Amino acid sequence: MWKYWGLIPVGSIQIIIEKKDKTLIKTADKIIYNEQEYKCYSDDAKGFMILERQDYCICILEIKVV
Repeated sequence: MWKYWGLIPVGSIQIIIEKKDKTLIKTADKIIYNEQEYKCYSDDAKGFMILERQDYCICILEIKVV
């Protein structure tokens, strides 16, 4: 188990991705899930909210404000 430091925006989702797709998620302008647009959550102090595990990554996506 792990805990996020700081506040996570309301409406954020957590996804599991393969390690090879980490750069793709970071650079994506928008990610569409259930007809809602998201982007990879990044914090000024901590960078992108991606937790790397041995064979996968956990990523936080925040709702993209249009």
